Amino acid sequence: MKVVIVGTDLNQQSDLKTQGQYLRDLLVSAGWNATIVSHFRNPLIRIFDTIIQILKLNKGDVIIVQVYSTLGIYLEGLTVLTGWIKRTKIISTLHGGDIPNAYRSNPIKHFILNTIIKHSNCITVPSTFISKNIPLLENNHLLIHNYVNLNEYENKPKPNDIIRIFWMRSYHPTYDPLKAIKILEYIRAQNIPAQLTMAGKDFGYLNEILTYIKSSQYAKDISIHNVIDNKTKNELASQCTVYLCTNKIDNAPVSFIEMMAMGLPIVTTNVGGIPYYVENEKQAIISKDNSIEDMANLIIQLHQNHELQNRIIANGITFSKTFSAEEVLKSWITILTNLHL
Repeated sequence: MKVVIVGTDLNQQSDLKTQGQYLRDLLVSAGWNATIVSHFRNPLIRIFDTIIQILKLNKGDVIIVQVYSTLGIYLEGLTVLTGWIKRTKIISTLHGGDIPNAYRSNPIKHFILNTIIKHSNCITVPSTFISKNIPLLENNHLLIHNYVNLNEYENKPKPNDIIRIFWMRSYHPTYDPLKAIKILEYIRAQNIPAQLTMAGKDFGYLNEILTYIKSSQYAKDISIHNVIDNKTKNELASQCTVYLCTNKIDNAPVSFIEMMAMGLPIVTTNVGGIPYYVENEKQAIISKDNSIEDMANLIIQLHQNHELQNRIIANGITFSKTFSAEEVLKSWITILTNLHL
């Protein structure tokens, strides 16, 4: 049996790995014949390459489609229909945090998502957020966490003298890096010492962020990094006391698991799948209203409450272990084996 994962193969384009690539590597390491398509960046060539690869499959082969709510959903829908016509087994994994909104508000994407769900042999989700917001999935899905290579993360001793905030996501309005800076400014305005370390890929928003920082009276308390590797990620995390998530949209952020594995407590916005993913004051602190004032005060309170800090860190480390290679691979092998019966 051959397993073809339909996603993005970024090996030649980026140092970052997608969940599809991680899954391919896990299956290959366990002896499965697994590959991923497509590495082409041009949309038309991607579609052509993907469909050609699907048409080459036999009836007993399996397609695993990585489904998001972006423009790629058109290719993902076409892939599922092609596999269905070929009578290959189809597993669709719904990733995107904006999928429920797209399902409700975009008639075309609503139709495509229904088509994907109805023509797949199995639907998997990394959190229950999507399944609870799409009626067709209520009793028709399997929960499989995203994979995180926990061996790449270290829980090093951290300073606790002042508030040291770590923000790590792409510089893009969706992830609201500007809010992170304003949260730092609010804390500093209370005459509380604090620092902010930011890191991520620039999606054309970084210049605006840098311009804002230059005008801030607390610019010296902010350090900016671009994309960082795991070695640097560990180093920066070891210098911080809290991870701040200001996302406007998300489903099951892998960055949470990375931070938990490195022993950082999390303060986060209450959006999308996050409240389905972590429990307030158990694995993270979730803001009630996502305001700058509320999130700043939560960070201050967390810094002052060592018992709460330690509890969230311990729970986070335990939770992160469910994303290990062993746990994720076991779930996928069970599904693939059952489909092959």
